[in-house]
Amino acid sequence: MVIAVYFYPVMTMDKVFFISGESGIGKTTFVKQLIDKLSHDNIPMAGFYAEGIWSNDERAGFDLVDVQTGTKMPLCTTDYEATGIPFRRFYFYPEALTFGQRILSDCKGSHRVVIVDEVGPFELQGGGWAAALDDLLQNPPRVLICTARPSIVKSLATKWNILPIVYNDLSSYKMDELFQELKQLFH
Repeated sequence: MVIAVYFYPVMTMDKVFFISGESGIGKTTFVKQLIDKLSHDNIPMAGFYAEGIWSNDERAGFDLVDVQTGTKMPLCTTDYEATGIPFRRFYFYPEALTFGQRILSDCKGSHRVVIVDEVGPFELQGGGWAAALDDLLQNPPRVLICTARPSIVKSLATKWNILPIVYNDLSSYKMDELFQELKQLFH
């Protein structure tokens, strides 16, 4: 089950959305469909999503994809990588983390929808996108959309001082409703 969790931030941003669900449930697919709709309607956006890489029916890593340019680079792998930053079963490529951090840095104070797929335990421990999100939220974009697992959404909200408002099951809260809500913010 994928859950959309909505927050009204304590800061100057219009809204923060967490698209939440367990691994493999469809969070990234949902975000990619939302990106297509936003792009089709010329709603300004930036950020990135992590596209799964599969090998022998198992997740073997992720590619990081820039929402604006479509530029793709390897983010992490389950194979040992000598220069990789280990976290749980993955080795993260430092250049991909820098790439994602640069994307978020360019979004500070922007009048855009900013997408971050995914925020997780790595960020809660100060890795991954944590520093870039700390910096971004000091001068936030208009709207921030993050994906996360349900078990850590409250911890993420606490970490970045964001107050929860509404939880919606995406089976009842359709893509079009979220899109219309975003569209109203920008038109």
